[in-house]
Amino acid sequence: MKDSEQKLKNPPHRERDFPAGFDFADHHLSVGPDGIVLDADGKQLPFIEHYLYHDAVAVSADKQVVIDQHKDSYPSKLIRIERSPRETRVTFTLNIYWSSNWLFTAKDACLIDPATGDRYMIRGIADGDQQLGRLGWIYGLQGKAIERTLIFPPLPKEISVIDYDSGNDSEGVTPDTHNAGGQKLQGIRIVDYDPNITPRIIR
Repeated sequence: MKDSEQKLKNPPHRERDFPAGFDFADHHLSVGPDGIVLDADGKQLPFIEHYLYHDAVAVSADKQVVIDQHKDSYPSKLIRIERSPRETRVTFTLNIYWSSNWLFTAKDACLIDPATGDRYMIRGIADGDQQLGRLGWIYGLQGKAIERTLIFPPLPKEISVIDYDSGNDSEGVTPDTHNAGGQKLQGIRIVDYDPNITPRIIR
């Protein structure tokens, strides 16, 4: 049995089950007179959410680039690819549907050169608040979208088309509707997303 599965058999739902010094107010939670942990509306959280809040990292809304929510059916949309000698930055918009919204980026996310099969593995997330492979949550941006920039190794200049695989490397438990695992984009033409490239018009 996985450690995460064992934890869910006895999920933290009372104040005593959380680590010493856990900041309930920072997570928009409170503790009732009987020691039961309550959500922002004063209701007891479902057991799965007790575990998720306990294990997740709060992501600061103040550090995010906030934009209007896009209307595409998929919650995430590729908008920008920036290349430099040091790294490749790939930016998505991410719709925020809930007042407390889960975020997750897998440690095995990668860019793939379809010509060679070479994989350029993710190095980190630009905002710095969240660890790869660990669930995070963001509060207070319901109905908006944020820009989320992922950092990869530099791509060789000769690569003009890439694939993206969001991976599925989750060490714990993630809400199914917000698990980034499984998103795959193929045949991405870098010229269509790199703001530093202006295609020539030749007549």
